[in-house]
Amino acid sequence: MKKKVIAFIEDDTADGGLGMVFRSLAFFFAESSDVYYVSTRTNNGRIPECIHYVKFSETREFIPHTNGIKRSLSGVKTLREKLREINPDIAISFGFYSNIRLCLACIGSQCKVLISERGNATRFKGLNRWILSIFLKRTNCIVFQSRAAQVAYPTSLNRKGVVINNAIFKDDLPDLTKEKWKKRIVSVGRIHPDKNFSLLIIAFAKVTQQLPDYCLEIYGEEEPGSPEPYLKQLEELAVQLGIRDKVFFMGQSQNIGKALAGARLFVLSSILEGMPNALIEAMACGLPCITTDFLPGCANEIIEDNVNGCIVPNCDADALSAKICEVISDENWSREMARNAMEIRRKLSKDRIFNKWEKTVDGLLRIIEE
Repeated sequence: MKKKVIAFIEDDTADGGLGMVFRSLAFFFAESSDVYYVSTRTNNGRIPECIHYVKFSETREFIPHTNGIKRSLSGVKTLREKLREINPDIAISFGFYSNIRLCLACIGSQCKVLISERGNATRFKGLNRWILSIFLKRTNCIVFQSRAAQVAYPTSLNRKGVVINNAIFKDDLPDLTKEKWKKRIVSVGRIHPDKNFSLLIIAFAKVTQQLPDYCLEIYGEEEPGSPEPYLKQLEELAVQLGIRDKVFFMGQSQNIGKALAGARLFVLSSILEGMPNALIEAMACGLPCITTDFLPGCANEIIEDNVNGCIVPNCDADALSAKICEVISDENWSREMARNAMEIRRKLSKDRIFNKWEKTVDGLLRIIEE
């Protein structure tokens, strides 16, 4: 069988869950393919030697911090030149700006283009949907994290789509179903307004009126260069609500299983998500979980409400606080949901998800044995 040549085009904002999934996928394909990792960043050991690391030249043409269309168009010429040198069978990118840049760079080439939507697909409405269809016309396939994201795209694009959920990448997640619970409510995520930790803090303040011995722990870091000091806003909100001594900002955790150990409950309060790794990992650990019905509305593709977790309306602090109290008050139900939640380990195993990716790529290339 001919060895595939695959170019992975890293988005200039490929941090957090997006970056982890993207790099894991590159590592997987490097086992059987010739993989090139094209990035504007310095490697610094992020990418192993089995992958060819290709860095964009530092030119004025690439402007990573420019917004809008200008940012999408920046770097197209440079990327086109890099792809001509690599001559890949297929190029893969995640992230809105990276996707547009790749599609434009591949116009007129024989390279197959596979992109993936990882953000808020519901933002494409009216004129934006039409513009998106024009920019992404060159793509051969779009991988969506959920069915809800797929149907949010313009029809001409979602017809090219396939749904592949995120995998559970960590191999060392513990089984916490028999853990002795402590009076801790835990949440994990970037300290960013999209995660809506302000909602969680407001809801928790209501919870403390019934459960005064509980504390809230939030794991995650504020994004470097964030335009608004969101962490400071959250700290001030906790002070205003009189619960600053019960709300702890724990910073980044290098061992999420250890952070979750002993927690009574995991809560995701996000306004929008692609396919939330933090929620998936908490479920895989065997914790009772509550999530908002975040945009684009795919929470029910992960959770069967009141069976392996709970879903509450988006941005509804009263509903969230009521559900937290309800779950905490019924330990038997909580234990049952936690056991059911662990089924996600099988559903989203790395082998199963990566096999879907491999079939998708091979299907595009129509690989046949020589």
